[in-house]
Amino acid sequence: MEAPVSSFAARINSETVRVRACWTSSRGGRVDFDDQAEGEKHALTELNVGVPFISSLPAHAEIKVLPEIAANVNGARLGLAGDTLPFDESRATRLKLTAEGIEDKGGPTRADFGLK
Repeated sequence: MEAPVSSFAARINSETVRVRACWTSSRGGRVDFDDQAEGEKHALTELNVGVPFISSLPAHAEIKVLPEIAANVNGARLGLAGDTLPFDESRATRLKLTAEGIEDKGGPTRADFGLK
């Protein structure tokens, strides 16, 4: 015998949940990592994360979402920014990765990304 489902839960399961958020961001954050196993410390400074506008409402399907994340990672500047239409049928997305001041320590120096 199945447990009864409340009318609210049934509605959530049968409908698309609509979401709208404006100017969700954090600026100037900091995260410190203490890797005691390796005896190393790492710092994420000047951390900026932002999603200026996102909405799953049908009237907003063609409004681009402009996400960004950037930080200094152990002194090297890394950033990822772009634009996307996450609720449009096309799901069109462009991303830009920036990296400045990264030391080559003999590891991989290039990564290829494929998005569908």
